[in-house]
Amino acid sequence: MTAWLKGNLLPLILLLTGLSTWGYQLVSGLQVTGMSNQVLWGVYIGNFIFLVGIAASAVVLVVPVYFFDQRDMAFAAVVGECLALVAVVAAMLFVTVDIGQPWRFFHVLPGIGTPNFPTSIMAWDMLVLSGYMLLNAFLVIRYLMHGSAREAADHPLWWMIIAAIMGIAIHTVTAFLLVANPARPFWHSAVLAPRFIASAFASGAGLMILALASIEELRHVSYQVTTYLRRVMTVTLLIHFFLLAAELFTVYHHPTNHGHAARLLFGGLPGSWFHGPWIWLAITLEGLAGLLLLRFGLDKRPRQVHVAAILLTIGVWMEKGPGLVIPAFTPSPLGEMALYQPTWVEGVISFTILAGTLWFFHFLVLRVARQGGPHV
Repeated sequence: MTAWLKGNLLPLILLLTGLSTWGYQLVSGLQVTGMSNQVLWGVYIGNFIFLVGIAASAVVLVVPVYFFDQRDMAFAAVVGECLALVAVVAAMLFVTVDIGQPWRFFHVLPGIGTPNFPTSIMAWDMLVLSGYMLLNAFLVIRYLMHGSAREAADHPLWWMIIAAIMGIAIHTVTAFLLVANPARPFWHSAVLAPRFIASAFASGAGLMILALASIEELRHVSYQVTTYLRRVMTVTLLIHFFLLAAELFTVYHHPTNHGHAARLLFGGLPGSWFHGPWIWLAITLEGLAGLLLLRFGLDKRPRQVHVAAILLTIGVWMEKGPGLVIPAFTPSPLGEMALYQPTWVEGVISFTILAGTLWFFHFLVLRVARQGGPHV
């Protein structure tokens, strides 16, 4: 017991700090956050949207293994399923801390609350997220029971068709949750869902590359897997940039009131972190990642690819997280220019959940690696 405490002291301290901070938020209310009547969503929902995209990215490994019978990539698909599982759990944790009192979560449960299914997009979002979480939990547990990637990958094809559809659906429905708000023109765009999918596949593939490189037991996974993930990361990042350029052309070529929030985002707004420098830094990081991938991504220079994956993941989080959620509330439908600044409470809770997610993902992948290894 003492040895376990010494080895896990830092995660335990972090967990206790996060729980105590959340307890402070529960007692004091959401007034201790930077959110207000004008800015209803902050970094909590920004992280939720980013993590849903990471969960959806497992599809990029499901497709070649189960649809094209690339069984030498079977273990990498298990890594993707682990990433999807922990990302969905973390996304739901961010929703829990965002709604204030956690028992409000019961309002979306059929038979207990009033989810307003099927008219409510939020109800659809909770449905696909819960189903996707349970499906990936089942797949990971099945692997732990079999201890062999080849045996664990021997699922009926219709299971994996459902998994692939749900992987795309969770991020599509999340995008629709934003798009269906015409009072927020910044989100009211037909290309938001494709942008979500493209950026999710890029950042998710980057995280899987980093996971395969950071765990000693996984460093001898076949070169074919990492090459495939690099190509996915490169191509989807280029698609993401194309869709972003299409939106910028629409906003700036013939300026209208519809694009006012977007012009404030890219042009800057005094006193706001998330207008101007924030978004340009995010795009710069993504651009540097793209240059590294185009120069080194398809050859045997893993260090540059790892740097690109880190830059890309941070850039996508900045752009698709706070950079997408917060600026949509400025100005408000009434023309108010209320600004949002996250407080230390939001920072501590968010850091705790994200750090816990990384720790749990590392623990889970290490467990499955030692269980059966990447051999197929």
